[in-house]
Amino acid sequence: MKALIWIGCIVIATILNTMLGYATGFKAWYLILYLVICFVAKKLCNKWDEYKETKKSTEDSLNDFIVETQLESADIQFCKNCGERLIDNSSFCSKCGTKVEK
Repeated sequence: MKALIWIGCIVIATILNTMLGYATGFKAWYLILYLVICFVAKKLCNKWDEYKETKKSTEDSLNDFIVETQLESADIQFCKNCGERLIDNSSFCSKCGTKVEK
């Protein structure tokens, strides 16, 4: 992606230099415009890096949340007789009274 940013900026600079060079006859535009475009390209590449880091940290946070949720849901038990959710560390089902096997 960074290569595309740089190529796009160079193409834009070349087009603008051609237009400004013919229109004004001022040759220093070439150097000034290329420097400005290089500055813009560098800023865009930095923004791209920030975006990728943010996206990666968001994905890592989401994956951590999914793993934690799966671990929490693995501790939930249900009665084999009636299907009622069991209270933690209970020995009997609160709905039907069936003994819980651990």
